[in-house]
Formats: sequence, C-alpha cells, structure tokens
Amino acid sequence: MLRKPPVYRNRIDLLQGTLDLLILQTLQWGPRHGYGIGQAIRTGSSDVLRAPAGSKW
Repeated sequence: MLRKPPVYRNRIDLLQGTLDLLILQTLQWGPRHGYGIGQAIRTGSSDVLRAPAGSKW
C-alpha cells in the first residue's frame, strides 16, 4: 500500500521541519552554540543555506 506524503499546512511548517533536521544533523558532530550551528550549516552547504542568528526552531 502506498503512503501519502505528509500534508503541510503551509510552507512555514515545511521550512521549520527542514531547519530542525539541519540543526540536529549539525549537532551529531558535537555540541555547539547557536552561532556555531549557523556557521556549520553555511559552511557545510558551501554558502547555499544560511540559518541567520535568531532563527527560531
């Protein structure tokens, strides 16, 4: 039986879930503070993705 993909109420829900996963992925390499998480996401994506300071998760 095929499963339907989750339905997101809006684009913000999808983006928020993506940011959560990026943060968790970054933290698997060791503990970091907010600024370090943002820098790791930026560096790891070759400046394609940015999580600015103060991003809510």
